[in-house]
Amino acid sequence: MHKLRCALGLALIVGILTLITSFLSDIRLWTILYRFVISFILFGVLGYILASTAEKFALPGFKSVNVKGQKVDIISKEESTNENNSADSSKENLFIAFTPDNLERIPKSED
Repeated sequence: MHKLRCALGLALIVGILTLITSFLSDIRLWTILYRFVISFILFGVLGYILASTAEKFALPGFKSVNVKGQKVDIISKEESTNENNSADSSKENLFIAFTPDNLERIPKSED
């Protein structure tokens, strides 16, 4: 459905621009309609192809992010019940807040 909306939107924008420039050029009505139909069809197909390509490359990255139905509790300080809880706690211990002493020189951790 997004591909059709993209194709229709692009075709309408280009079609309206074609109509405006055709009326300003003071050409015959049949020529205006012919140019509108040709540009509408060409850019409709081009918009559909562009939307299909964008959906093919961009959608897999968006499908991995599933935030629907997740409940996040930011108020309580309880530990989470994840399976990798020990890995999370070891990452939390590595955090060092900025103080005036370590603000000038940030040490690099060598892994």
